[in-house]
Amino acid sequence: MTAQSPLTIPMEIRPARMRFRNEIWERTHGWRSDVDVAVEQMARLLDVKDLEGIKKAVEVGKPDRTYGYLNDPRAFFQALLAAQGVRQQDAVSAYHKTRDTLVQGEVMIANQITISDIKADIGSIGGHIKPGISVVEAVRKYVEQEGVNSGLLRSFFVSSTGDDISILMTHQRGKLDETIHNLAWNAFLVGTEVARLEGHYGAGQDLLVDAPAGNVKGAGPAVAELEFVERGAEPFVSFGADKTNPGAFSLPLYLLSDPMYNSGLILADNMRPGYTYRILDLTHKGEDKAIYLNTPEDLYDLALLVRDTDNFVIESVFLKTTGEQFVAVSATRLHDIAGKYTGKDDPRMLVRCQGQFPATGEVLHPFALGHLVAGFMRGSHNGPLMPVKLNGTISWFDGPPIVTAAAFSVKNGILTEPADAFDQPFWDAVRHEVAQKAQWIRRQGFFGAAMLPWNELEYSAGPVKKMKALQSRFTLERDGEPMEGAAGSQKD
Repeated sequence: MTAQSPLTIPMEIRPARMRFRNEIWERTHGWRSDVDVAVEQMARLLDVKDLEGIKKAVEVGKPDRTYGYLNDPRAFFQALLAAQGVRQQDAVSAYHKTRDTLVQGEVMIANQITISDIKADIGSIGGHIKPGISVVEAVRKYVEQEGVNSGLLRSFFVSSTGDDISILMTHQRGKLDETIHNLAWNAFLVGTEVARLEGHYGAGQDLLVDAPAGNVKGAGPAVAELEFVERGAEPFVSFGADKTNPGAFSLPLYLLSDPMYNSGLILADNMRPGYTYRILDLTHKGEDKAIYLNTPEDLYDLALLVRDTDNFVIESVFLKTTGEQFVAVSATRLHDIAGKYTGKDDPRMLVRCQGQFPATGEVLHPFALGHLVAGFMRGSHNGPLMPVKLNGTISWFDGPPIVTAAAFSVKNGILTEPADAFDQPFWDAVRHEVAQKAQWIRRQGFFGAAMLPWNELEYSAGPVKKMKALQSRFTLERDGEPMEGAAGSQKD
C-alpha cells in the first residue's frame, strides 16, 4: 500500500495531528486505562478547550484500553478534526485523501505492526567468539531507555549469535524508518564504546560509515523487516546466522516449495497455490536488481539461480495468492560496502508461521540438513551450518557456521518471551552430525571445495598479489623444452 503525501492534510490540521502522534500517542502507548489524563494532555497540546468534544472523539474511535488501540480510527479522525472546529465535510475529505498514510502509522491502527531485526558485530571477547555481557547490556539499556520508555517501540529483545548482537523491535512506523534505524545505530555506538574500553576484538567493525544517511541499509548492520496486520495469533521466528553469508538461508527457503519438507503444500488447501520469491543479484552494485519467481511453476528457474549462493539470494517470500510477505532476509555484503574484508555478512531472517504460512516445524525442518555454506575461518571456507541454542558462541576454526532460532508470538505489538527453537534433544543429534561433517571437510584443508573460489576469498589481497608474482615465473614450453625467446606469459 503506497502512502499518500501528507500535504493533502489541511495545513492547519497537520501540525496539531503530528504533535498528538509524537507527544501523546507514542509516549503513552495509546490511552491505556486512564483516558481522562490522555485527553487533558491532548487538549493542552492542541489548545482545545472542549474536553468533552475530545473525549467524545476518543469514544467514537472505540478504544481498546488494555492495549491502547483505536478500533475505528476513521471515526476518531473525523471527530478529532471536528473538535478543532473543522467542518465535517473537510474532515471526511482529509480522511479519504490520507487513508493510506494513516494505515501506515500516522495514527495508530489496530493490529498494524512492523518487526525490525537489526544486527551488528561491534566487538567480541577472545577473538570472534562472543560479545561481552557488558556490551550486550549497554545495547539493551539504551534501547529500553530511548526506544520503549520514550514510546518509540512497542517491545524489543536483544540477543547474540556468535559475535553478533541483534536488536529485535516491534513498532508502528513501517519498514526502513529512519528513526527506528538510528535508534539501533546509536545503541550499537554505545555498545562499541564499551567494547573499546574493555579491549574487545573488532570493536565497531560492522559500523562502516560515520553516520547512516537515513536508514542503516548499506551502512554495515544487517536488516530484516516485516510489516503486516496482526492475525488473532501471530507466531514468527527470528533467525540469526554467524560466520556465513545471506545465501545460507536460500536452501531452507527453497525447500518451503518442496512437499518433502513442507507437508502443508499437500495437506492444507490454503497453501497449495504456492509462493512468490524475490531474488536479488548481489553482483549488481547500487540499487537492488531483483527477479520475482513463482512456485511451483518457476521452481527449476529458482533452483538455477539460488544454487549460486554467492551471487543470488532469496531476499523475501510472499503468498502467491494475496501478495502478503511472510519472509524477510537481510541481503547485504560487507565487502561490497567496505571495499575490503571486515567480517562475513552474518544474515538475519524473519519468518511468519502457521495458518496460511508454513508451520514452525516445517520452517525448521531444512536446518537439520547441516547444509554447506560459505564462511567459516576468515570467511573463506565452506562448512556445514550448525543449529545452536540462543546466544550460541563461535569456537573451532572460527566456526562452524551457526544459526539460532528464537520463536515468538506477538499481540498488539507486544512480544512474548522467546522459545529457543533449537534447544530440544532432537537438535543435539543434528549438532553431532554437523560436527562430524565439519571435521570431514576440514580434513581437506585448503584444497578444492573446502575453500572458496578466488573471487569469494575474503582475505584476497595477499593471495592475489602473490599469484601475480608467481605468474612472472611461468615460462612457455613446447614438448617439455623452453621455447626460444619466450620470456613467460601472464594469465588473464
